[in-house]
Amino acid sequence: MPKPQPLTHGPRYWRLYRTASDSHVVRDYLQGLPVEDYASIRAAMKEVEERGVRSAKQIKGDIRQIEANGGHGVTYRLLFAVDGHAGQMLLGLLPFNKKTQQTPDRYIELAEDRLRDWRSRRERLDEGK
Repeated sequence: MPKPQPLTHGPRYWRLYRTASDSHVVRDYLQGLPVEDYASIRAAMKEVEERGVRSAKQIKGDIRQIEANGGHGVTYRLLFAVDGHAGQMLLGLLPFNKKTQQTPDRYIELAEDRLRDWRSRRERLDEGK
């Protein structure tokens, strides 16, 4: 009996959301964190790269979430989506400092808006080829 196929073919990789005006909002947030906190988030991202999205929590629709413990009792979340050819790209949409048990609706809505924006811009680029 054949083995079940993974959700992606080939290696997964991360891209971080940028606005239409090329503002690197996710990258800038992450780079502004203390080194140990940034390293913790990167380790959680690496786990998803290696183990797949099953190691992340599904939040709503295409939006998923990883958590990372930073220094001094701070916990971070990163909302992301799977995108790209064969689902290989992991698109970081919104990092934030966890302050509640449940992900606030406004963060989920912002991540959904960013994903829609990203996909609409990608589709326009694909049409121009």
